[in-house]
Amino acid sequence: MINEYNLEVLLKEYGIDPLKVLKKNSNIVDYGYYFEIKNVLDYLIKELNISPTNIEKCPSVMYRNVDAVRSNYEFLKQSKVNNYDIETCLHILSTDPIELRKTYDYVLTNYGLDMLHRVTSILSVDVSRIKDIEFIFFTNNIFNKNLILSACKSNLKISEIKKVIDKCKDHKIEITSSVFMKSAEEIEKIIKVCRENKIEITGSVFNKSAEEIKKIIEVCRKNNIELTGSVFQKKAKEIEKIIEFCKKNNIELVGTVFNKSAEEIEKIIKVCRENKIEITGSVFYKSAEEIEKIIEVCRENKIEITGSVFLKKAEEIKKIIEVCRENKIEITGSVFLKSPEEIKKIIEVCRKNNIELTGSVFKQTSVEIENIIEVCKKNKIEITGSIFFKKSSKIEETIDYLITHYSNKFLISLIVIKDKKHLEKVFPYLESLGVLDVVINSSSILTLTLDEIIERKEFIESIGEDIVINNKFNSIFGMSKKNYQKRKEMVATKGK
Repeated sequence: MINEYNLEVLLKEYGIDPLKVLKKNSNIVDYGYYFEIKNVLDYLIKELNISPTNIEKCPSVMYRNVDAVRSNYEFLKQSKVNNYDIETCLHILSTDPIELRKTYDYVLTNYGLDMLHRVTSILSVDVSRIKDIEFIFFTNNIFNKNLILSACKSNLKISEIKKVIDKCKDHKIEITSSVFMKSAEEIEKIIKVCRENKIEITGSVFNKSAEEIKKIIEVCRKNNIELTGSVFQKKAKEIEKIIEFCKKNNIELVGTVFNKSAEEIEKIIKVCRENKIEITGSVFYKSAEEIEKIIEVCRENKIEITGSVFLKKAEEIKKIIEVCRENKIEITGSVFLKSPEEIKKIIEVCRKNNIELTGSVFKQTSVEIENIIEVCKKNKIEITGSIFFKKSSKIEETIDYLITHYSNKFLISLIVIKDKKHLEKVFPYLESLGVLDVVINSSSILTLTLDEIIERKEFIESIGEDIVINNKFNSIFGMSKKNYQKRKEMVATKGK
């Protein structure tokens, strides 16, 4: 055993916050010994240069035998497990080395290396537990590997995991990894609260207890905050602080702000204002420190600092810039929607098919681009940039509808990217007016809803103009909502 005073002195020597350690795992006082902890910290911090912050998050590693910790680390390094994945779940190093190797072999064989990288913490779970939980999932016809491993590494007993799955099935609730953070009894209470308050039951609600959800609902309704998934990442008191701070600083209360604490939001706002960066929702995906790095990289490379750059880390932005410059690709906001590796694949697919590398292609994966190209070639549709705004499955739905109910002549990119349900409303109306064929050369009308088309048609006729001029729809159909409103006001003023 180690007393709290000696533990505090020892941890401070290594730059570790004792309060954070004790809050995370007070067992260190009962099971830890001074020299064992010191030996482990010497190894982790002095030899491996592991951040004290990561140790604060996984304090259990400190009161294990240093030889076991060293053995596990060296095995994982030889097994090509990423350094980052080890350092962010250090508790796996405190696993019995023989059991860790058994789990590693089993997960590698049955789930693959990619899953080991994504769910590295599974290495602290013994194989018998994994097999027992697999049996429960398989008998329920659930084969999602990510879900199985999420249940395995949860704190729930195996019998409770079965109850959770049964409870979700009874209530027709999607089984996501977050449901395994709660007991079946607590899930029942959460479902009741959500249904009473007409809250969509998504995975994030299971991050909180039923009582906490009630408090969050009360705070959000009091402040007219939309009850989206992100608000359930915070406690009610923290949400109140965030609301107060955002209102004080005229920050829009969008979902992403609830990814951060009030203190973090304050730092982010300070950095953005100092650098004259527009404070949009995407900046709250990153810490203030990371935003500063991103700004530095973008300015060094003369990249416009738009919202999408904050979807990536500074290092990844550097790699994306490098890939784009090597391939003479214009660096627009949409390239930051993809990883450098995915951008390379997209470039390869586009060049192979003589597709212009415009911003819109980076809205899809390389596999999806190939699917879209295949659909277009099969239906003899010209492949323009706009076609990549939609998934191939949605494009096919629209194509099937047009072929079945109308004609192949409507198979042009600006029409087939429209949603089938939208065309089901608009096409019959335009056909009833005898102007449907005009859509082929004047498809911008399809950006309007049916109600908007009807309203604008009536307005056009009220001012004595034709709805079709030179085989194109009247330009009023193509006006933005703002300009259309101005035109109406101008006509109304003249009428007076």
